[in-house]
Amino acid sequence: MIRGLYTAANGMIHQRRKLDVIANNMANISTTGYKKDGIVSRPFQDELVMRIEKGEPNEVRPVGYINHGVYVERINTSFADGNLEETGGQTHMAIQGEGFFTILTEQGVRYTRDGSFHIDGNGILVTSEGYPVAGRGEQPIYIGARSFEVDRNGNIIADGNVLNQLQLVSFADLSSLEKTADNLLVNNPENEVIDFAGEVFQGYLESSNVDPTEEMTNMIVAARHYESSQKIVQMMDEILGKAVNEVGKV
Repeated sequence: MIRGLYTAANGMIHQRRKLDVIANNMANISTTGYKKDGIVSRPFQDELVMRIEKGEPNEVRPVGYINHGVYVERINTSFADGNLEETGGQTHMAIQGEGFFTILTEQGVRYTRDGSFHIDGNGILVTSEGYPVAGRGEQPIYIGARSFEVDRNGNIIADGNVLNQLQLVSFADLSSLEKTADNLLVNNPENEVIDFAGEVFQGYLESSNVDPTEEMTNMIVAARHYESSQKIVQMMDEILGKAVNEVGKV
């Protein structure tokens, strides 16, 4: 009974974590370039129960396996493309295919799919939070007050001349990227940086790849599983209460 209580409680913890992830996805439906998260679950190792006959220590019989529930092994991010939304903004850019913009922050180099850029008071191309967008040699991109175009390869062109080029990169293992604040990603130093294989679209923004209908369905299922585990915990608690308070009277 005690094992059943812990297994059911573990199920509640697992579903609560799943609900947290779903809620975060729902909260970022309108976040530009946001990539949805998902739970990767893994079962606890099953335990083989053995029976040893009294007086016959050498005779061991397998009774069966006891399942100990599941736990969250990791949070997996889906980097599938979001839809393109046309804005017409000169500094708005979207990536389709594998790849990321390189961003310069005080904490070091970061990466993002959020191309809602603007030009600050110094004529530098920056993110909505004010971080410089990296160009050649991981240097800020100076544009000034000039009108410019961006081609599919990220070249920034003004007056027929290439001013700079967006530093666009991809990675050998996307699962090694970790989300940080301000819709940015940090790469594991051991994860190889590879050539950009996507395309850049000026005047567009990439929407979140969260499917509201799918997330609502997942939320309802997780909530019902949580409720089921909760009822099992209550039932096991009542059984234990009877075992302690009533069986002992017999």
